[in-house]
Amino acid sequence: MRNTLLVILISALLIPAYASLSKIGVVLLNEDANCPGEDILNVVRGEFDISGRFEVADITGTELLGVPSDSLIIVMRTLAADEQIDVFFAIEILPEQVEDRTYYRNDSLIVERNITIELLGRFYSSNGALFGSLSEARSEREVPPVPADRRHLTLDCAEDITERALFELFPIEVNFVAVGTSPVQIPAGTEQGLFKGMVMYVIATTSEMPDTEDDYEYLRSRALLQITSIGSNESEGHLLAGDLAEGGNVVAIEHGSPADISVSYLLMKPDVLLGDSVPADFELPEYLQKLRVSVSTAKWGLSFTGAFAFGGMEHISSLGIDFLVGSRIPLASPELALRLSCGGEMTFLLQETLNDSLTSTSAFAMTGLVDIDLEYMFSSNLGIFLGGEGMYGILGDSWGDVENTESGRIRAVGDDELYYTKYRYNGFSVHAGLIYMIF
Repeated sequence: MRNTLLVILISALLIPAYASLSKIGVVLLNEDANCPGEDILNVVRGEFDISGRFEVADITGTELLGVPSDSLIIVMRTLAADEQIDVFFAIEILPEQVEDRTYYRNDSLIVERNITIELLGRFYSSNGALFGSLSEARSEREVPPVPADRRHLTLDCAEDITERALFELFPIEVNFVAVGTSPVQIPAGTEQGLFKGMVMYVIATTSEMPDTEDDYEYLRSRALLQITSIGSNESEGHLLAGDLAEGGNVVAIEHGSPADISVSYLLMKPDVLLGDSVPADFELPEYLQKLRVSVSTAKWGLSFTGAFAFGGMEHISSLGIDFLVGSRIPLASPELALRLSCGGEMTFLLQETLNDSLTSTSAFAMTGLVDIDLEYMFSSNLGIFLGGEGMYGILGDSWGDVENTESGRIRAVGDDELYYTKYRYNGFSVHAGLIYMIF
């Protein structure tokens, strides 16, 4: 608990929204033959500099190279006093990890290596107190004699670890008075480190116990917003979810990309062709039914969706994996939004055969999707949606081989042994479901 409070306290002191920028010193604790140390330091310093949250100290970064661990704190305190440094970011390059895998290809023995480069970052206050650490790793396969680009891997790690540090240890906080619901006016902009598209979690804040009913009403503010327009010292955001009590003091804290989980029920009429020997009394089902479970990013800007879809109709079933990219557009923020997406679905089909002595047969299909959803959030996190989906499908392969359960013989399936010789998603479908926003 004490360490957690220390992190919060130091992070709060470093928030630049209404104060002069804190000074950070970036140092390297060891060097590696893969990449010059100065190149690593330049990447990290550049990320801290463009974030707008720190003034980067002008030190060489080599003062701590080779310093024994028991002398590290003393050297940091000396540097902090000489250069007026508020916080240090110390980078350590961990030993390279190599994993070999041997296999045959075209009668040749191939040795493939997986090269992993990992950096460890530690944050120290000016008096040498450790208040945070994190690590990042990057991997690349190499097939000798072509070497992996270790320098590129190291620099990518340096960039990744700095971006994580800015978000996890030094999130931006902005205090303001909530006025109206959406759009929300925020008294901070690019000079305070905000950028268009940034997601922020907003919650009520107070420095004293509430006395009146109105004071308690102010404390109900809890929302998620995203910056939609930005200026140098002011910006505007739309609510993704939640509600703000007008006139109450709130704090907006930088948030990652929120996500939502949805479950929907889908009806559609598939494009099918019956087999040659289907009984005359066989009634083709009018609709295919599917259940879809999806996870999406919830930004107003570009969002990504991955989903599993289970469905089928008589004598055939399907399992699909959807990948969609699109945009979520506010209509009446935060309650009403329109999501437009497009992408594709990979579907595995399993069909029974007319002959009881034959096993089922399978096929693989690809389907292009265009999706339109209208979302209504009736609470801070929970909502409903209704939508439609345009589909165009291609059956990638013919139906697979079948096995005779009596003789054990495996052979190709004939059109006269199938309920459906063609089965694919074409046309239009409708769906409805529940959505839960995570934040």
